Amino acid sequence: MTLTKQKHPCIVIMRTLEFFEGTSSKASKCAKKIRMKSNSLVVMRPGTQQNFMHVVRAEPNPNGESTEKADSVRYSLSFRAIVKSVTTANSHIKNSKVVSSTAASESKVQEPTKRVVLVAGDSFARRLDLAKLGKGKVTVVNVAQGGAKMDRVQKQLEDYCAANPNVQVDKLLLSVGTNDIRNVKDIGTLRGPLKQLHSKIVTLFPKCKVYVQSLLPLPLLNDTDKMTNIRIINFNRILFNECIYRKFYFMDVFHSFTKFKRAFSEPIRRFDPLFESNGIHPNPQRGMGVLARFYIRAIHSRYFNPYVYQ
Repeated sequence: MTLTKQKHPCIVIMRTLEFFEGTSSKASKCAKKIRMKSNSLVVMRPGTQQNFMHVVRAEPNPNGESTEKADSVRYSLSFRAIVKSVTTANSHIKNSKVVSSTAASESKVQEPTKRVVLVAGDSFARRLDLAKLGKGKVTVVNVAQGGAKMDRVQKQLEDYCAANPNVQVDKLLLSVGTNDIRNVKDIGTLRGPLKQLHSKIVTLFPKCKVYVQSLLPLPLLNDTDKMTNIRIINFNRILFNECIYRKFYFMDVFHSFTKFKRAFSEPIRRFDPLFESNGIHPNPQRGMGVLARFYIRAIHSRYFNPYVYQ
């Protein structure tokens, strides 16, 4: 704590710093008095202000200056936290070898942790443009692979963590499930592998925000095919419920790629202008831009986004 005189530098006026136990100087006895001059310094232990109240009082002027001049002098109290140095802390260690080794380790400057946004999953995530996702502000790493199922996506994440132990993943964006539903008749059987994958994500990235993309609609087998995209909707429900349980963010991209107007009796169709004519992926002309917007919002938005549910 520094006591500083603001005016009349030629006048030396004494002040007394008094400490009282408790929070009131009237009801308690003065525990300590310290006479202070301009620019004098008092070092207090941490927690002193919580147990003691301090008061600054003026003393009779020893040089005989008038009271008016003494009253015109303003004093300020400023508080500074003093950090205990590593050298002082290590001086209490008797073993000189331990002191030297500790000092050497403390003197090393730790490298700043690299922070990234990680994209993983199947070919939908693999086709995203990293430069557009990062906007030059965020480092985006993409480990997604075409044709990846849940077990392979889990391997992607494990391999990345093993190869980059000093990298901090702030956000993880995941696209998974399209390649899994092709090989099962009952969508409910995928609930177990999905839980296992999400459990591994929590273990690998405990402080990371996780965003899970819903599946996109698939092309119909024929004009009366209702089950293809009903299966997609059922899996998205499983995905959504698991995200709620794990407190992950759920990116609902399904409805942005479906046909807007249809009769109730018609099957759910995808909006073909957004897709490749002979495939299941969004086309680079329009579809990938629609999908990328969800990822860009998730990466850069700091506020609640109506397109991303939690």
